[in-house]
This record gives sequence, structure tokens and C-alpha cells, in this order.
Amino acid sequence: MASAIIDFVALERPGHSSELANATLIEQLRERARAFDRDRMAPYVAHFRAKHSDTIAGIFFYGSRLAEGERAKGSLCDFFIVYDDARFHERVGQRLLNCVLAPNVYTELFDGCATKVSTVSLARFRREMSPAARDIYHQGRFGKRVALVYARDGAAEEVLLATWLAGMRALVGRTLDLLGETFTFEEFLLEVLTISYRGEVRAESPDKVARLLEAERPFYEVVYRRLLEERTGTAPYRQAVSRWRRFWTRRFLARSRRRMFYRWPKMILTVRNWLEVALAKLERTKGIVLPLTPLQRRFPLIFGWGHLWRVWRRGLLKGPDTHNANRKIETPNDRPRG
Repeated sequence: MASAIIDFVALERPGHSSELANATLIEQLRERARAFDRDRMAPYVAHFRAKHSDTIAGIFFYGSRLAEGERAKGSLCDFFIVYDDARFHERVGQRLLNCVLAPNVYTELFDGCATKVSTVSLARFRREMSPAARDIYHQGRFGKRVALVYARDGAAEEVLLATWLAGMRALVGRTLDLLGETFTFEEFLLEVLTISYRGEVRAESPDKVARLLEAERPFYEVVYRRLLEERTGTAPYRQAVSRWRRFWTRRFLARSRRRMFYRWPKMILTVRNWLEVALAKLERTKGIVLPLTPLQRRFPLIFGWGHLWRVWRRGLLKGPDTHNANRKIETPNDRPRG
């Protein structure tokens, strides 16, 4: 496994002119990736390693519990496990599921905390963090700060950090496709943290992006400023807006939203108590309580759809600043609107 990782690092090595800048960015990611409460994470890491042995290349901790700490109390503890050995999944069915609309998402109660675990192969992770990604699911999550709570060895850490950086770099390109010819750095920062919600259907509070930005502003300002200036040069920020690129990025986000819908049946199969998890998320983010009857709890696949239909009809499955997410996709021949 280590040799495959080393080969990947060699293949992905940037040109000499950008090696120093890339190395600097990797070190900045490494510094933040290692900044977490090790005592708190140790039981989780031990649990996952005992369950999956040496098939794990790395474990990321991400989401509200990382970004906002105690303020996000009640949210799930979110982990992303990257594996590089097919034996990670003992059941063939789970292996096949991870080949369709990755990642697999599971929930479990561990150490008194509701935990969500996403699992993805290293090969699929690399693809979905590249410009060849099928949708924005992975890049959206790793466009924010994450913690690398476990890496099998130094080579694994290098490839995981390089993949994280590649995802952030790809996200910058897609963000620029949605901005105008001139923009401020603050506008760019808000958009690069918002774009993932434009490609998903999920319940989030209106101030979610503002909270994420303030929680890690120094990190985002340093890393995203460097990535932005790779593309546009230093401020004032200007770019030549390609209507074709804008068109294809909006198509990409529309496809991402469709693929998010397609993921729901799969999540129903893998997420324990999926309806309760979904309604708890709605209560945390929107303050709306939809109680379940004993019949709905016992047979959610039969009687639980009424709640989801009401949530959809009321337009509650919208993230922060989604006023442009569902706008008509312009073709390159459309006239610009005044």
C-alpha cells in the first residue's frame, strides 16, 4: 500500500516553479490538520482501527463539532474514513455500495455521542477531489478546515494532505466561474464556503457560512488567498469570465443536486434511524420540531415519508444563501441580464 501512495505522490508532483509554494501550502494544511483535541479523539481512532485494522489510510474529523466546538453541541461527530484495501468492508454488498455515489454513510452511537461515519476508497477520494469529480460532495466538505486525526504512516499523511489541497484548489476554480470580472477577497471567501451548499439539498441555518468563516478566518484567509492568487494574481482581483466555464459549472452544480437526491435511498439503507437523524438535523438548523408517532418510528420506510414531503413542500431543505442555487442554468448563448 505504501508503494502505491509513494507512486501517487510522484505522479502528482508539481513543476519546479510551484514546488515551494505547494510545499508551503501543504505545511499550512498539516498544521491545522494536526490541531485537535487528541485525548478526545483517541477513543474514536482506537475504535475505528480495532474495527478495520490496517485497511485504513487515514481518518478525518470535520463538520460543526470541529469548527464550532461546544456551540455545535447536539450535532453529530462527523468522520471521513479513507481506506485503500477492499477488505475494509467485510460484506460484498457494502463494497458494491461504495462504488455507487460514494461515500457510504453510517451512523452509530459511540461513547455517548451520535457519530456519522463516511467511508471512501483512496482511489475514489482522489478522483472526487480533482477537477474530474462527478459532483461537489467531497470537495464541499473538504473545502472547509478538517482535522486529520489518524494517518497510517508518513506516506499516507502526505497523500491525504495533497488530496485535500487538490480539492480546495478545484473548488477555487469552480468558485471563480460563478464570480464576476471584479470582486473583493471577502466576496470570494464567502462564495468558496457557500458553493458546496449550492450543489446540495440539505437543511442548514441561514448564518452557517458566516459562522464557519469566523471560526477559522485566519486559516481560510491565508490558504485561500494563496490559491486565489495562483489564478488571478494579487488584489485588486480581476478575471476574464468565460461564459462556457460559467455554464458548465452551473451544470455541474445542478448535477450535484440531482446526485444528492439519488444518494437518499442509499443513505436510508446505511444510516441507522435515518428519519430521526434527518428530523434532528431539521430541529437543530431550522428550529422546527416534527414529532414521530410510534408507528413512524417502527416503520419509517412506510409511514415516515409524510414528514419528508412536508419538509420539501415548505422549502426547508435549503442551505445558507441559496437564493441563486436553483436559478435557471444559462447557456453560453444566453444574453447577460442587466
